[in-house]
Amino acid sequence: MRNAGKSVQRLATAAAVLMAAGAHGATVDDLVITEVDPVGNEVEVTNTSTEPFTAPNDLPFCHLLNYTTVIPDGTMFDPGESLVFEVTGLADSEGDVWLYRNDNDFGDPANIVTGMQYGGPNQGQTSTA
Repeated sequence: MRNAGKSVQRLATAAAVLMAAGAHGATVDDLVITEVDPVGNEVEVTNTSTEPFTAPNDLPFCHLLNYTTVIPDGTMFDPGESLVFEVTGLADSEGDVWLYRNDNDFGDPANIVTGMQYGGPNQGQTSTA
């Protein structure tokens, strides 16, 4: 019976290691802007992962150099789920909108998660991206 206890302990340890290795869940890099409705001021963001995602901090949108709208810290996306966010002040006919990892250094392309341009070339942060 002493060996049975050690075997159970080894199995539990192995299961914990496997879960930690394979159950990381989605990351912010799995988010994609999938639709922009500039007239309705709406941006659809989709979790492209097969795992759930929870925003680890506020994720700011950028449009017309405006960074006030965010995906709030703690927002949860199920696998494959799309959520629509109101992003007020989008340009009605042409522009772009970007999603950032955090509110630090908006000029650094590494902080851009995803973006979408609509209506015409070379809008807003396109040169940064």
